[in-house]
Amino acid sequence: MLLVGGDSFAQFPKTDWVLETKSSKACTNWDGNILHWCELLAQEKNIDSISVGIAGGDSSITSYETIRQLYNNTSITHCIFFITSPFRTAIRDKSSKSESELKRRFAHYDDRWMLAPAEYYSTVLTDNIFLPGSHYASIDRECGQEIEHNQLWHRIDRIPEHEFIQKQLNSLATISTMAKTRGISIVFCSGFPPGIPQHWVTEELRDQYFDSTGACGVTMSQPELRSHHNAAEHKFIFEIFKKTVKTF
Repeated sequence: MLLVGGDSFAQFPKTDWVLETKSSKACTNWDGNILHWCELLAQEKNIDSISVGIAGGDSSITSYETIRQLYNNTSITHCIFFITSPFRTAIRDKSSKSESELKRRFAHYDDRWMLAPAEYYSTVLTDNIFLPGSHYASIDRECGQEIEHNQLWHRIDRIPEHEFIQKQLNSLATISTMAKTRGISIVFCSGFPPGIPQHWVTEELRDQYFDSTGACGVTMSQPELRSHHNAAEHKFIFEIFKKTVKTF
């Protein structure tokens, strides 16, 4: 089985990954025609495929769902993970109503606080307005409320710069290690321009990286579509993948 994880670029047009149930459901608006280039790859290999892609997901939640599948699903033989922008983050869309509710959420971590009240990071982001690829998604879907813009920027402003990239590198290293120890073929790719994570994949993890948009020369003529590509574009990317990634 081919496991496809990551952000919206990893989503299959005909299925949707449901966080609450940890399972796929059919997309009612699938036109019956578009197949993701990863689905085309799985068809050629004569194996099943599943996508756990999360639209707008940051590196923590997208890697978490991928790691969960690598750990639990013994039928997985291949994995493609789409690296998102490191500057994406996720916050809960409502605060705990009381200190007791907050402590119940973290009861399994024991009663010690990781950060004392007097400790804090004084650094702020050098550019807290234009974060490339910035997008904010809530993990709590049932509320469905728009997160206050000022609250978001306050949250971002208080995060030290290194945590964005460190979180992503840690996630990639975990996925790589889990795949290798299980004999699973792994390829990382991204719909975002290459940067530090891509360098980390090739130089430090020694894994394969496939630029699924830029190097292919493909444009997103219909970015509003699931996975942001139409049928012809998916087929084009699939052909480029076969030519450039030889050992997957």
